[in-house]
Amino acid sequence: MAERNPRIALIEPVGGHGGMNYYDYGLANGLYHNGVEVYYYTCDETDKIYEDKVKTYLYYRKIYNKSINKFRRLLLFVFGAIRSLTHAKVNKIKTAHIHLFGVEPIDFLHIFLIKLFGFKLTATVHDVESFYLSDKDKWYRNKALNWIDKFIVHNEICKKELLESTTVEVSDISVIKHGNYLPFVEPLLSKEEAGKQLGMPTDKINLLFFGQIKTVKGLDVLLNSLKYLSAEERSKINLIIAGKVWKDTFANYQQIIDENDLNEVCITRIEYIPDEEVHLFYSLADFVVLPYKKIYQSGVLLMSMSYQKPVIVSDLPAMVDIIKDEENGYVFKTNDTQSLAATISKVIANPQRSGDIAQAAIDTVSNEFDWKLIGKKTTEVYHSIL
Repeated sequence: MAERNPRIALIEPVGGHGGMNYYDYGLANGLYHNGVEVYYYTCDETDKIYEDKVKTYLYYRKIYNKSINKFRRLLLFVFGAIRSLTHAKVNKIKTAHIHLFGVEPIDFLHIFLIKLFGFKLTATVHDVESFYLSDKDKWYRNKALNWIDKFIVHNEICKKELLESTTVEVSDISVIKHGNYLPFVEPLLSKEEAGKQLGMPTDKINLLFFGQIKTVKGLDVLLNSLKYLSAEERSKINLIIAGKVWKDTFANYQQIIDENDLNEVCITRIEYIPDEEVHLFYSLADFVVLPYKKIYQSGVLLMSMSYQKPVIVSDLPAMVDIIKDEENGYVFKTNDTQSLAATISKVIANPQRSGDIAQAAIDTVSNEFDWKLIGKKTTEVYHSIL
């Protein structure tokens, strides 16, 4: 018989190092409200919250400290995993929950250790594309996936691709939405105050490109679209680009800026944006642009909507699954610079419409992406393997 109120080990080493702590604590809070006792094991860069609801253990220590050589960091990772699993075992926990962004050798090792300790295992798959591995790498990926009892993906697109790229059985996959960021957003400041703190202008319509900068995020599409705006339209906007480059180089984007005479339009902060500044950028923004070329689920999209900011998104399936054009956001054709330019022209011409769009956006994330509902569905997954 399944336990009525199971204890769960949420084992997620990234935590506060890469922004996964928002997702982790959102899920943990949703599980708490469904009678699940959550033990959260993560890295030492994570600030503890919900201490009355979630037991947090920072056992993955110094694993991201680049002053330590890679071999020692690997040993620290293994030590953190063993310490976490031992603690969970002592506390009579039977089920572990991890996140997967692929199955690299370190993920294989992590999953092996979890199963070696005898836990039932649920995995939320965030990045299905990484499962399309070369043949020589598939043996360890398939072995690791065979050790996982249940999989969670965030939409039907991910489910379809996971089935196509792996040997996972359809009966082992549950589709459960990514939760909103409403529990974590800080109150917005006035645009003027945010601009003052960031040292950025407030006298124009501010378009925001926020988050990790990598090829599939389509920043080049956004920059190239601006050349199709009239001189008058360009004089009315600023494009704020804020985020860290990942497996890419900003020189490629700077070249587009230079070649199209966009230096007066673009304001850049090409670095990791600390948590305490996130609300400043959203306070400064009038619209958030997500010109992605490929995506399975966007945390930036849900964060933008949680901050009640109107979004402009490409018409990828994962985006239009959430955004309805001119209802709770704006949609343009993926990779089509002229389509994006036309959408930007539309919002420039009628910025007052953004208030209704933003309200519809926050209604969407409040009603459809609530963590308590997600916690209920995730609890059902746990019960199915206990």
